[in-house]
Amino acid sequence: MKAPFGLIFVFVVIMFLAGCVDENVSDNGSSGSGIVGFKDLLPAEIAALAEDFYPAGWTRQSILDKLPEAVNKTGNMEFDEWSGVVLITGDMHIVDLTIQPGTIVFISANSDDQHDGWTSTVDPVNPHEFFGENYSYEHVFIQVSGELVARGTADEPIIITSTSSDPWLADWEKIVFERGVLEYAVVEYGSGMAIESSDVTISHCLIRDMLSQGVMFGTWPEAGMTGESISPNITCNYMYNFGHMAVQSFFSEPHIFNNIFIHKYTKDPELYDYLNLGENGGLDIHGGNGTIEYNFISYGYNVDMEKESQLGGPGIGICEATAPEICFNTIVGNKWGIELQGGMPRVNNNNIYNNQKGDLIVRTVYSEPGRESEVMVYKRPLDFKNNYWGVGEEDSVISKMNIGNGVEVSANPISTSLVQSAGPDWSEFEWFYS
Repeated sequence: MKAPFGLIFVFVVIMFLAGCVDENVSDNGSSGSGIVGFKDLLPAEIAALAEDFYPAGWTRQSILDKLPEAVNKTGNMEFDEWSGVVLITGDMHIVDLTIQPGTIVFISANSDDQHDGWTSTVDPVNPHEFFGENYSYEHVFIQVSGELVARGTADEPIIITSTSSDPWLADWEKIVFERGVLEYAVVEYGSGMAIESSDVTISHCLIRDMLSQGVMFGTWPEAGMTGESISPNITCNYMYNFGHMAVQSFFSEPHIFNNIFIHKYTKDPELYDYLNLGENGGLDIHGGNGTIEYNFISYGYNVDMEKESQLGGPGIGICEATAPEICFNTIVGNKWGIELQGGMPRVNNNNIYNNQKGDLIVRTVYSEPGRESEVMVYKRPLDFKNNYWGVGEEDSVISKMNIGNGVEVSANPISTSLVQSAGPDWSEFEWFYS
């Protein structure tokens, strides 16, 4: 059951090549060493939330106090319905699963009574994430091969968390589901989640502290992903603290709308340094198309803790034959705003500024072996019109990019002030603090 997802864990991440531009960007958009803090751009109520906050009046301690009430679950079943307090003690394969509003789902930390999985002696891509050859035997994996119906409410969110009183990334392994809905839920302290069809909506969730990614999907046979190209809806979520990306899409066409993505939110020095390993960012759009609209995307640059050698990655990384529409987003506080390794996205009406090494970087065109014929090279100007860059002249805008010889960018007309409609509808996140 689990071997394909072990390959996902081992192989799936885009390794961005090293590179930079000559100028940094200051708070006012001119060259300099400063960079705007991402919290300065969030509504005060969201910026004031503690890193480990819970909605609906919950605290970490009040959640843990419920653990003695839990009903244990493990193994395989055709259908199950969870309510109250549930403790997952081992790998589960469920055909269809319903989770009622207000349910607390504990997942045993670093433990698996099914002791099922695969062995691996090395992670060739991300050795800093290798936890030992028996990792998968000691971490819970949940697969819903049919439909997941997990509808919390603002007053009764679903909480999926670790049993540990001192939780960490990847206390449990993955949740994978084929189709369904996950809304008004907190999902934390795992390796990540994966989805397998277009019939998926993830909305109004708090997804954080994940070893790999918040949500991953699509097909990438070269890396062991044997899924399908899909078009899920990912909307109105708040995601932060990831070892890789908040969302990784492979040869798919997602609708990613009205979210907050912050790669590093933490002030914990150990976690901060760990999340800085590798050049990771907000969204990884690897092949395919889709729409990326009305999101807030930041690496979470913290001027008090950042090191020049640990600047992270792009707000949006685009690779191979990729042509998404990227409109009405705010992309700030990343190493680069947008990174292209092949692809012709349409990038209009965004706020793209205060990104440490540049607002756009175009790298050597990249393709998987056998896909060279599908690569989109830059034979026409890139469409980057009507964006706000912090400066008003095209020459100044282009000077803040690293686009290489032979690549043209069509930036005019340029917005001379912030695009007011760019970024999320902040009212969708009021349930976190109201």
